[in-house]
Amino acid sequence: MGLIYINRMQIERTGAEAADVARIGAHREWLAFEDLLIDCLRELGHELVLQTYHPDIPEDREGAEFAIYAHVTRRDLEGDLFYKQMHLRELFTIDRLGWGADHSASGRMPDLSHIDSVAARDFCLELRESFIATGRSKHPQPPVASGTRYPEGYVFVPVQRPNDYVSVHHSGIGVPDFIRMISAWGNSVGRNIVFKLHPDNRFDPEVIAVARECASQYERVHLMDGNIHDLVANAAGIFTINSGVGFESLIHGRPVATFGNCDYRWATFNATPGTIDAALKYLLDFSDADRDHQWRFIYHYWHHHGYSIAPGYLDQSRGRLLKYLEEATAALHGHEVS
Repeated sequence: MGLIYINRMQIERTGAEAADVARIGAHREWLAFEDLLIDCLRELGHELVLQTYHPDIPEDREGAEFAIYAHVTRRDLEGDLFYKQMHLRELFTIDRLGWGADHSASGRMPDLSHIDSVAARDFCLELRESFIATGRSKHPQPPVASGTRYPEGYVFVPVQRPNDYVSVHHSGIGVPDFIRMISAWGNSVGRNIVFKLHPDNRFDPEVIAVARECASQYERVHLMDGNIHDLVANAAGIFTINSGVGFESLIHGRPVATFGNCDYRWATFNATPGTIDAALKYLLDFSDADRDHQWRFIYHYWHHHGYSIAPGYLDQSRGRLLKYLEEATAALHGHEVS
C-alpha cells in the first residue's frame, strides 16, 4: 500500500487550557471529518504522514507518494486531493482539484433525474425547521427577536469578506462595488435592500464604511443585524455574489440570484451587473417548480456530492468516502479499481 501525506487544518487537538477547548469546540466538525478521512485511509491499508498546517513550518512529506490538503485547492499548490468544510458546518467535500467552484464536478449541472422530489422536499424542510428551531448556521447568529419589523418586499443581501478565496477568484465584482451597485439599483427601482454584515467584516473597514454610507445615502437601503434565517425567511429573495448564505437560502426554499461563480449556481439565477432587473423578476416569479429544483439540488449535494458528518449520516458518508478514496488512490495499489 502507499504512503499518504495529509496536511491538516491548523487546530489545537490537545491541551486543557480553556482557549484550546474553545478552539476545538469551534472546529469540532473539522476534527470529525479529518478523523473519518484518516480512518478510511487506514482501513484501505495506507500508511499516513500527518502534519498540522502552520505558516512557519515547512512541509515534511517523508517520501509520501500522495498528498492531501485541507482548505486549499490545486490553484494554490500541487496536491492529489483537497478537502474543505462547505456551506454547512457538518458538510465537507473532497476532490482532486479543490472545493467550491474549483471542484471538478462543479462546472456542469448535476444529474438530478434520480432524485425523488418528495424525499428532497421533506429533507430540506427538516433541515429548515432545525435551522429555525436552533438558530444554527455556519457562523454564530443572534436569536430571533420577537416583533422585528422588516422593510416591505426587501431583497436580502448577505455581505461577504472582500479577501476571501471565493471573492478573489470567483467573482467579477468586488464586495464594496457590489454593495454600491445593489444599493443604487434598489433605490432607483424603489426596491428595499437589506444588508447584513459578515461576522468577520470587523476586519474590513472599507466594507463597513461603504455599507453604512449606502444605508445613510439611500432611503431604500437598510443595514440590519438580525438572525440570518429570519432575514432569509422574510425576504422576497436573496442577492449574493457567492456567499454560503445563498446555499442556506436554497434550503429555506427562497429564490436566489448569484452574481459570481459558486458550486450551487445550478439552482440559482446566474446574474450579472447588466441583468439585475431580470434577477429581481426571477425572485418575484419564483415557482413551485423552481423550488422543487432547488430542493433536489440540495438533496443531491448532501447525499452524493458532499460528505456529511451529521448524526445519522456518518455511516453513509463513510461508505461513500471509502469507495471514493479507493478509486482516488488506486495507482498506489498498482491497479485500477473497477
